[in-house]
Amino acid sequence: MNISNITVVSLAWAMIAGAALADDTVHDPKAGHDLGTMHHQENKWMFEYRWMRMNMEGLLDGTDKVSASGISGSDMSMTAPAAGKDYLMAPTKMTMDMHMLMAMLGISERLSVMGMLNYVRNEMDMVMYVEGMDPMLDSMSSRGLGDSMLGVAYRLNPALELSMGLSVPTGSIDETDTVMEMGGMMGMGAMTETGKSRLPYSMQLGSGTYDMVPGVTYRAMSGAWEWGAKGTFTYRAGKNDNDYTLGNRLDVSGWTRYRINSQVQMQGRLAFAKWGRIKGQDPEIDPMMSPDSDPDAQGGTRVDALVGINAGLGGNHLLNFDVGVPVHQNLNGPQLKTEWLLSLSYQYML
Repeated sequence: MNISNITVVSLAWAMIAGAALADDTVHDPKAGHDLGTMHHQENKWMFEYRWMRMNMEGLLDGTDKVSASGISGSDMSMTAPAAGKDYLMAPTKMTMDMHMLMAMLGISERLSVMGMLNYVRNEMDMVMYVEGMDPMLDSMSSRGLGDSMLGVAYRLNPALELSMGLSVPTGSIDETDTVMEMGGMMGMGAMTETGKSRLPYSMQLGSGTYDMVPGVTYRAMSGAWEWGAKGTFTYRAGKNDNDYTLGNRLDVSGWTRYRINSQVQMQGRLAFAKWGRIKGQDPEIDPMMSPDSDPDAQGGTRVDALVGINAGLGGNHLLNFDVGVPVHQNLNGPQLKTEWLLSLSYQYML
């Protein structure tokens, strides 16, 4: 971002943005996590399992669509981009899944603490064009523990709440896979002892840095209606062990919810996200291999529109479902564009 870190952090604390009874944001696995689920009931526990999926397909550079063949291709040696091309390969499709387990405890009616673990699974399809040959298709995947979160939230009054999270780098930034199955001739960068190559940045499972995630939430209600807004800022401090830092990220959302009866609520939400380019470079990821390997082809802004439903199951059980699509994307591309996203969660109060 082109704003000083101090200014952005100050704005994040001042920003009023949205959250619901449940965390209804679908995240990049390396983004800051929403702490809007904090329940301030003294000595009460809340446990949550959440599954989130994001589907991406096609490429954007800014707001313009670009083709994989327009940005990628190899000369006959298959070791360098062809004339007029920036990359050897290009991504065509990616699916990101995250399984989240969270526990939170109300210390008092104003103060709550929480901990969160994530399991991440990424799958990406790639293509490479070589003159005189059919397009070469391949896929790669990564899976494992993502970054974890510790957090605290304090309610200033019934409408306003402040939160602070610490993202702990438990997610791997050393994920590898075999690309094009062509040994050392074709890889995302330097080969490892296993014959595999370091995967691009978007396929790694974590940030590799300890990230601060301040946030502020506003919520109100009248009759059957509820509404609110929430903002969080993910601040990345220092470089990770692979000599790069993911871009800082700002998330802002506003929501409204209508109570149909004592057990069911319908909800709608707009979510804005802005994240920066990668600073530095992993020496084992060659930026000419694909846009996902290029630190400069990262970052952008996106606005999502989502609808969903909350359903009480009796007692202390709650289900939440959200599905949405982007209504605006402006990417420092070329990057894969998001097609749709969804989340499904189960909460239990003890």
